[in-house]
Amino acid sequence: MIRKGNPLIFGNGLNLRSLTYTDNLAQAMLLSAIHENANGQTYWIADRRPYPTYEIYQTVAELLGVTNFKPIYLPNLVSEGCRFADRIVQACGMYIPEIHVAGEMNKEIACCIDKASEEISYNPTIELREGMHRSIQWCKENNIL
Repeated sequence: MIRKGNPLIFGNGLNLRSLTYTDNLAQAMLLSAIHENANGQTYWIADRRPYPTYEIYQTVAELLGVTNFKPIYLPNLVSEGCRFADRIVQACGMYIPEIHVAGEMNKEIACCIDKASEEISYNPTIELREGMHRSIQWCKENNIL
């Protein structure tokens, strides 16, 4: 949908999402392995800041060279309806990923990395634009895009 310029945004697109690039995750795993105080601890690993959904989509569109980027905004109620439908579907023993994900797309899914930064010196170095650029390049090199 982003390549076509019209991704769906549930709500106003300002809900925050935490992301991280694999290099950041690898850094955190290595730091956890060498810091004794990390043993038995749980850490949120993500970029320094969460990103609004709109910014994520717009960044991907720019990196793909999309010139007609015009998201389609759907009311929060649509996402809430999908969330309700997901509960019913799962109660019947089924899982439909598209419905499940649509039911979460208007939610904030953001975390704070302060504990990891303080306890294991986690310092993410790859932010949204660079991580997406690398991911898109990899997809192109592997004929996924």
